[in-house]
Amino acid sequence: MSIERFFLIESISHTITAPERQRVTMAGLFTLLGVIVCIGYILWELHSGNFIYIPFYLIILFSALVSLFLMRTGRIVLGKFVFVIPVVTVLFVMLTVEKYATGLHVFFIVFCVYALAVFGYKKRYYAFSICGYVILLLVVHHIFDPQFIAPISFSEEYIKSTFIVNNIVGLICSMLIVFYLMKINYDFNNRLKLATKELHESRSRFDLAIKGSDAGIWDWNSNNGQIQVSALLAELLEYDPEDLSHLTIDMLWDNLHPDDFPKFKRRMRNHLKNREPFRLECRLRSRWGEYIWVLGTGQAEWDESGKAHRMVGTILNINERKHAEKRIQEQNDLLEKTNAELDRFVYSTSHDLKAPLSSILGLIHIAELAHDDQEIRDCFVMMKQRVHTLNSFIEDIIDYSRNSRLTTKPKKIELNELIDDITANLEYFDQRNSIRIVKHFARDFHMVIDEGRLKIVLNNLINNAIKYHDLKKSDPYICIKATKNDLMTEIRVEDNGMGITADLIGRVFDMFFRATEKSEGSGLGLYIAREMVKKIGGDLEVVSSLGEGATFILKLPTEEVSKSKHDIA
Repeated sequence: MSIERFFLIESISHTITAPERQRVTMAGLFTLLGVIVCIGYILWELHSGNFIYIPFYLIILFSALVSLFLMRTGRIVLGKFVFVIPVVTVLFVMLTVEKYATGLHVFFIVFCVYALAVFGYKKRYYAFSICGYVILLLVVHHIFDPQFIAPISFSEEYIKSTFIVNNIVGLICSMLIVFYLMKINYDFNNRLKLATKELHESRSRFDLAIKGSDAGIWDWNSNNGQIQVSALLAELLEYDPEDLSHLTIDMLWDNLHPDDFPKFKRRMRNHLKNREPFRLECRLRSRWGEYIWVLGTGQAEWDESGKAHRMVGTILNINERKHAEKRIQEQNDLLEKTNAELDRFVYSTSHDLKAPLSSILGLIHIAELAHDDQEIRDCFVMMKQRVHTLNSFIEDIIDYSRNSRLTTKPKKIELNELIDDITANLEYFDQRNSIRIVKHFARDFHMVIDEGRLKIVLNNLINNAIKYHDLKKSDPYICIKATKNDLMTEIRVEDNGMGITADLIGRVFDMFFRATEKSEGSGLGLYIAREMVKKIGGDLEVVSSLGEGATFILKLPTEEVSKSKHDIA
């Protein structure tokens, strides 16, 4: 068991600081020394045949034991007073008997030194009160010379020997007190050196960790609103450290993105008032006005009243991570859209492929049961129609697949020849000859474009215009116009057919959408057309009114833009 545990029980020892424990130990040791000295004086008095002071020594012994008990149980200040006051009082009474001849007054000096040593600077007023009490007793003795006991005549030999003993004991006690103070100071210096070394090592580890993490440090003093920032944090925001030497919390809030300010303020309030963890992703404006995504963390320090007086934290640049997350989110959104389209594509294609096949099987069964040649021929005609429908649908699927897989191959084309080629392939359409096709552009109108994709797009647009013509009108027509400037080439396919209702016009480019119940197509034509136009850097729009026809507007980059995009690719 250590000597400190002898004078303090363990539960109390943990509640006070190391210097305070050492001062309690010193008080306990001095009290034990007083017991030993007191016993020595009793033996000395018994040897000298002087029994008058025996009761006084017993009082000192009793006060010492009580003092040790009080200090051990945690009543440290009271324990020190219980020892010093009775002893000094007994010495005063003894001084009135012996006067100054035996050197008894030296113990008053010893106890003043003792009081200053055991109470220390923090509790100096207790020490001053004891010193004041000692001085008061000395003054009272000098002025009034009180007599509490009848005068006693001491031999010269007793006076001389007692004088030597008192001075030696007083000197030894003073030396022990000073020595223990030296030990306390030595232990304190060692602890200070060790703490300084550990602090330096901790600071070095901290600096290395911060440099390795690329995190900037901020330190906010809530009393004056000032924020100290590290050089790394200043660099993160593209400032010189001197530019942020007078940074305040209000200035920091001004540099927050407006959308992040309410969240930042709420998190800060919850941390300071409710002590919730402070961790926030937000945007800070750099020196040049650009907002940077950062991860901010912090920890406040509260005083005894519960008010936060300081907060220290880190700011980490997560700009690249946030942009990467955004790109991933965009890719995920695109993937979800693609998956949804794929599910819809599989479902619709399986249905649209099965319908004509089921119809053909039914017609075959009817033909097998028929006995009339005309009825059989009619079945063959209808089978042929279903096969054409199926073939057309398969061609649309192939076009859709090619557009997704194949890269663009721009080349110079003559628009007039391309339109003639498309219309020639549509000659077999029913009542095609009843529809007038007009071209309004120069015969030498040329483009640099992906010919295959443009042909499929125009074929679908002209095909639709023929399918949904209105023969009741006096002059059914399809008009193809083309214009261009330095940046954009525009091709319009106009007709005066059935037209599209306002509630359906926003859906004509959706996958598997059919504008009217009369449509027998796959519903992929316009969807594929728009996807192909996007693939070659353009856009496709439609303007229509029910009963007045429709105009599809194809906007494509001109040859200079096309070449530059192709070269970059």
